[in-house]
Amino acid sequence: MMISRKLVYVASLSLGLSLLASTAMAKVEMNAMCFMKQSESTAHAFNPTKEEIADSSILKKNPTNVTDADVDAKFRIASLSKVITTDWAIAKLGPEYRFKTKIYVTPGTKAGNCNLHIEGDMDPYMGREMLTRIFTQLKPKLTAQSCKYIETFSYDQYFPVYLDAMKHQTNHDLGWEDPARYFNSTKTKNDLAAFLKVKSGLKGDFSNIGVVTKDRYQEYLKGVPSKVYSVKSRPLFMIAKDMNKYSYNYPPNVLFEKLGGAEAYKKFAADRLKLDGEDVEMYNGSGYPAMIDGKKMYNLVSCSALVHIMQDLDKTLEAYKGTRKFQMADVMAVGGPGESYSTFKGLYAGGTYDNTMVAKTGSADKAITFGGMLSTADGDMYFAVLTSPETYGGADTTKARVIIRELVQTLAERQKLKKFEYKQIGDMNATDDQSTLVEEPKQTPAGSLK
Repeated sequence: MMISRKLVYVASLSLGLSLLASTAMAKVEMNAMCFMKQSESTAHAFNPTKEEIADSSILKKNPTNVTDADVDAKFRIASLSKVITTDWAIAKLGPEYRFKTKIYVTPGTKAGNCNLHIEGDMDPYMGREMLTRIFTQLKPKLTAQSCKYIETFSYDQYFPVYLDAMKHQTNHDLGWEDPARYFNSTKTKNDLAAFLKVKSGLKGDFSNIGVVTKDRYQEYLKGVPSKVYSVKSRPLFMIAKDMNKYSYNYPPNVLFEKLGGAEAYKKFAADRLKLDGEDVEMYNGSGYPAMIDGKKMYNLVSCSALVHIMQDLDKTLEAYKGTRKFQMADVMAVGGPGESYSTFKGLYAGGTYDNTMVAKTGSADKAITFGGMLSTADGDMYFAVLTSPETYGGADTTKARVIIRELVQTLAERQKLKKFEYKQIGDMNATDDQSTLVEEPKQTPAGSLK
């Protein structure tokens, strides 16, 4: 399947030409573009041929000279970081992993009172919808135990709460904001307190809720009877798909910390991917700049490392043994008219690659990036494009995206593309049948709540 340049021009690149005309003075630096086939272990620099340049007014005005050294050099990658986080999470947890949240009920000091404690699993979508599901199911269970009043309420350090965790699907800009505004202990406490007081349906003293660490709470449980309930999140592959197609900053930062943070990723990259500090420098999971000691720190990754990471993700998904088969389309945005929304579709003519490309966009200060996988008759091909506009937003950003679209189109035209089988599934809902509250087996001393 060859892509018609005429078709793509009609769909998107004619728009690119008009945009480029209005950005003639815009400044964009090409940092690197590379590709690697599924069967290969070395990334290749990509530059259009003389014939390809002659066939494109965009390439004529914006020549590239990507070298092997450029392919191996680190640059800001912006939201391509989310693909790295996806690879790490899938490798460590598996695509069908579900985050399990436990709710402990212990006796209060007075008859009719009880205490609640939540043990988290760093569920990155613990928001209004899941909390509503939990407490709607919990209330009748407390009534059955003659608990009418919550005496104390606590939670551990692995229970981040962001009430608007699903709002990015209708307010895209919200998902692109600084995730540190929502992923912090103060936000968790304030959102949880607000929910408990107004929406939980429970009566109790919620004025002094706070953290009790997991170790400390487990020690406390040795001396008291308890009942334990649990709920599970949506599966990881759906979470990855949602955060990648919307380029949602909050969930990948939560995932990154669940997996161990920056130091743990260094070890993972070295042990599994044979990548070191010259290849990858990760500070968080989203690619939004991290503030460290008052300084903005950006994830820096080489083009070569990126395509190797995408290759690893592809192979991990294909090798997974579970209830079903998986592919990159299950965790990243897919080209084709069926995709309800994705930044890929919105920015890079994703609709013209009908089940032949999965991709991720990246946008940040001094970084407009794009990367993914092309499905070809010779197997999957991984690619990445890293550019640096002089300013973020406006003409420089527009020009960078126009150039990237044309370069990726040129790479695609060299291939015989092959459709993969994939049915668009629409947006992820916050809960499903595994969000049902179930009682855990007893793990406490003799005695029980009545």
